[in-house]
Amino acid sequence: MKNWKEENWLALVKMEKFTRTRALKDLANGTVHDRPLNARRKNKWTEIFDSGKYWPGCPTQAPIIYSPDNKRLNGQTRLAGFANSTLSSVMFPVLRGVPEEAYRLLDMDGWGRSPKDANFDLINVNRDAARVNWLHALLIGDRFYFSPAILLREKIENTYHEEVDWVGKIMPNTARHERAPYAVPFMYIYRYDQEFASRMAKVWVLGSPLSRVLVKLRDQAQQPTRQWGEHSVVMRGGGRLYTHEEPTFSLFNALAEVHQERQIKTASISDKGFQYWSHLLKDGAWKRYRDQVAAPKKSVREKVEKGA
Repeated sequence: MKNWKEENWLALVKMEKFTRTRALKDLANGTVHDRPLNARRKNKWTEIFDSGKYWPGCPTQAPIIYSPDNKRLNGQTRLAGFANSTLSSVMFPVLRGVPEEAYRLLDMDGWGRSPKDANFDLINVNRDAARVNWLHALLIGDRFYFSPAILLREKIENTYHEEVDWVGKIMPNTARHERAPYAVPFMYIYRYDQEFASRMAKVWVLGSPLSRVLVKLRDQAQQPTRQWGEHSVVMRGGGRLYTHEEPTFSLFNALAEVHQERQIKTASISDKGFQYWSHLLKDGAWKRYRDQVAAPKKSVREKVEKGA
């Protein structure tokens, strides 16, 4: 048995090729201590692989570790993400012959970089990251979505560059009424009608009296304790459930009424406005959202208050 305290283990790490078949085989041959697979973290890895941003030679990447009898001790999420991707093969660093009892020590130093840490040179990275995460979440119908840090630059500078640049000029601050729950509805509508979105966004920022309901929404958004609760994000099963879903939908509903030249009587928190805008865009976003929700749900606010 090697004395791992004295072994130059870095010299023992080798790059090995993994096919989908091998990945699935190794996934089935993990230690009995494997944690339950977190589907959302797996999906993050899949997104990284499919984007072409995975770097096999990254010097900080932990190797996939095997025991002397070839039991996999870690790397479950990474392998599952690869197996779910469009890649036919990938290279991973591998370390073999590690005693299985070392399992409890794995990942003790793991601390992923935040979006701000990883993209430190981007101006307003926190503001823009929150906006593109929530916009992307609406588009793919996944209310828990949170982009891997490595892909945020691509989203901010390319995928959603036009929307980010536009809303950054109209809503340049991080004041309460310019945060992601309120900026994203305008960003989404901008994809369909730029003139209308620009006009309404200016009304929102300046507080122009377009209607009693819209001004009331803006006033509520600026309160220290908003009607939708104090917390902006609640974690659920390794993902993010945005409590700002409700203010976003309220804005969608109000702006849909304005767009149809109707008098806004109330700002409900239903997804009817989202359905209206998604239908105009023909992007299928509302349907994906409904498919995920599946059945009428209690408001996020109620869940937060009950600690669900």
